[in-house]
Amino acid sequence: MSSYYHQTQNFLQNYYNLSDQDIDVLLSKMPTTDVYQYIGHKAEILNTSFDPARSNRLQQKNYDNSYWQQSYDIIKAEHWPACNSIEDFYSLPLEIQQECKQVHKFSPDIWFDNNLTFESFTKSADWTYDILDLIKVNHLIFDNIDNITGKKVIDFCTHAGAISGLCLHHAASHVTFTEIRDPFLQLANKRMELMGFAPEQYASCLTDIHDYQTNTELCLGKDTVILSGVIYHVHDHYSILESIIQAQPKSVIIETCHYRPIADTAEPLIYWMCEETEKNTCNAYYKDYPVAMVGFPNLSWFNFTMNFFGYQESKRVSYDSWMPNEDILLKRTPSITRSVQVFTK
Repeated sequence: MSSYYHQTQNFLQNYYNLSDQDIDVLLSKMPTTDVYQYIGHKAEILNTSFDPARSNRLQQKNYDNSYWQQSYDIIKAEHWPACNSIEDFYSLPLEIQQECKQVHKFSPDIWFDNNLTFESFTKSADWTYDILDLIKVNHLIFDNIDNITGKKVIDFCTHAGAISGLCLHHAASHVTFTEIRDPFLQLANKRMELMGFAPEQYASCLTDIHDYQTNTELCLGKDTVILSGVIYHVHDHYSILESIIQAQPKSVIIETCHYRPIADTAEPLIYWMCEETEKNTCNAYYKDYPVAMVGFPNLSWFNFTMNFFGYQESKRVSYDSWMPNEDILLKRTPSITRSVQVFTK
């Protein structure tokens, strides 16, 4: 791995006061990394196809080359020069480039091939999960395992299916996941297949979270509803929650962001902003609208609204998903904080 990667991981580990043993415990609860690497790489390719401005990935200066570097190091002969970025590939001697392509099926063109198969993907045994991701799933999944194991779960706006895959990995009896962008829904389905889950263990649904009737129908008979990384990309928070609550699930887990200045105020408040809908597949989705107004409800707003619906907060944890060192912010914003709230009937 790159020295930057180690620097970042070490900084995060110290910032969150995590020992090596803590990290090992979290890693022991995660699936093997090969599927996660592959699906993450495919998601990056899909992000490129959705955003024409990012289509020339070789010129994308902030592209994370860690996968690339690690994969090259796997096939690298001792006498080969380093190839720490995608651009470096074209500076390699031609005979090495040809061997990479012909023998190892490894080149920028192959790397960014939409049809790259799991079997052809060069996986790194040294790759590991990002600590920020581990912290998130620890609060979201591992700390709420009683709401996951043996339960019927629905995961709204799954993106590439990481949370749904974790729920099944921790023995949810059944998981339904939704997504509005079909290529990502198919990628989530592929994740479940590669992780070895039987088709009867999960169901996928191409649907818009703003379709309230469908929300209610999908939540019928479910024990646990997960809203992770979605509720700050919408304008109609109340209506979405209302549509879910009509099905009377036993618990609702909300993992979201808050605008720090109002996050902990006693008054139920929402911070509003405009968000581009077409340049990032993790952003809001509104058909025919390139920009949408989205809101960040604070903790009190969720309590107030869910209490109105007859649900009580049974668990809450707030945490940062950024690093206070400006040199390695990893695109996280210091004005934003995150939380996981669990509401039960």
